[in-house]
Amino acid sequence: MRRRAQLGALRPDLQFVELRGNIQTRLSKIPPEGAIVMAVAALQVLGLEQRIAEVMDVDAMVPAVGQGCVAVEHRTDAADVAAVVAAIDHLETRRAVEAERAFLAELGTGCSLPIGAHIAHGELTAFLAGDAGRVLQTTVRLDHDWTSTSAAVARGLLAELER
Repeated sequence: MRRRAQLGALRPDLQFVELRGNIQTRLSKIPPEGAIVMAVAALQVLGLEQRIAEVMDVDAMVPAVGQGCVAVEHRTDAADVAAVVAAIDHLETRRAVEAERAFLAELGTGCSLPIGAHIAHGELTAFLAGDAGRVLQTTVRLDHDWTSTSAAVARGLLAELER
């Protein structure tokens, strides 16, 4: 839904069809004059980089919240494991993902709206689509409290969408 809403906003002339199945099956179903939008990482993992025709900019195709993030959980009483995990914790990435998740949480869990949020270099790019093809996107510089700012952006986009 998110990708379709974003592509539809960029290219209203496109026609969309559902493609089901694993990556190989989906790739085999692309008609001669058609295209498919997939995560670059998925094709890279399968060694199918030659199938990548274009990499879309994050401003054109805002990813899902937490896209590409890898998380590690451990028991709270395992101090030895906590020390290992702390050594690989990337604080800026954690901060960004927590702020992206705050954006999503503000919109409500189980939200069926097409939503995207991406934080890089202290900026949040947020995407929200509603009924009748209405699409809102914004990029804001985050202040010292990324989580609160991200939640405020979500409230603002939702209010604008409901007008």
